[in-house]
Order: sequence, then structure tokens, then C-alpha cells
Amino acid sequence: MGKILATAVLATAILAFAPIPDSDSHKLSASASQARSGAGAPPAQGGISTAIKIGLVDNSKNQYRDGCGCSFWPVNKAPKFDDPGTWKYLLIGNYDKQAWMSINGQIIQLQLTKSTIRYKGRKGDRYHQTYQSGDITANVECIATAFGDTHSVDCNATITVVKGDQKQVVKAVGDCGC
Repeated sequence: MGKILATAVLATAILAFAPIPDSDSHKLSASASQARSGAGAPPAQGGISTAIKIGLVDNSKNQYRDGCGCSFWPVNKAPKFDDPGTWKYLLIGNYDKQAWMSINGQIIQLQLTKSTIRYKGRKGDRYHQTYQSGDITANVECIATAFGDTHSVDCNATITVVKGDQKQVVKAVGDCGC
């Protein structure tokens, strides 16, 4: 895991995505809050509002992942290998095809339903993963930035979470592998 995090930290330095806010979760706009409560603002294009609040999952005690799997963190907030207090993720998954996200203030366990991740591809390759739990779908699009010696890929990611008529899109950095 240390090798992956070290590689991910290096990959983070070359990213061009805009960082998410400094807080540990995304703030709702006034119109999104009103759309969720049914007052005032109409939903966003296509009838989908942006009222989902995506927070961070604290893995400082390795309760969600300890070893192999996928993890994605906010741009410019890479976890430090030797500081468990920084092990906070937008999405963290294990090789048992389970992942966890903080959605609307609750830790939600999701199941991996689709993955095109390859560990011996090329930089710039696009990969997709889909996770689901009830009416929640999280789609992850990864653009490969680096590959480990055997079984890992680092990537810039876009995570799209849809729950009913709510939708939120965040930029992230992450890795999958051992």
C-alpha cells in the first residue's frame, strides 16, 4: 500500500483538475438546497438537482480498506502514507467488490457492478467503474496517469453520484491495485 500511496502522491503533483473546497465535504448551493426542499429553484438540466452532499470517509483505522482495492481522494488532498489522520477518501473500496462513500452525511456501502480497470495499460487510457446501493449509483471515470510494477494504476477521476433525481459530480485523484 505504501508504494501505491507514494506513487499517488507523485501523480497528484502533476494534476490539472481544479481542487474541491477546503472543507471535508461539498457545500450545497442555495438553489440546490431549495430544490431538495421543494421550494423555489427548479431542478438542474434534465430534471436532476444537485442536492447530494458528498463527504469524506475516514479510513484512519483501516476499517474500510487495508491493502488492495481502489481509493479516490479530493484533488490536492492526497493521503500521507505515514499519517492515518489524512486517510480520508471520497470513495474507498476493497477487492471484495465493496466500496464506501459519505453521501448526505451517511457512510453508504456500495457494491461494484462493473469495472474496466486494466493494470498494464497506457497513460491516458480511460477506465470506468460503477458502484450501486439501492437507488444510489456512483460512476467513476479514471484517466490513467501511471502504472505500478505489477498490479496498480493511478488516475485522475471524475466521480458522478446519482440518487433518485439528485446528482453530484466531483473531481478526484486515485489508484486501484495492491
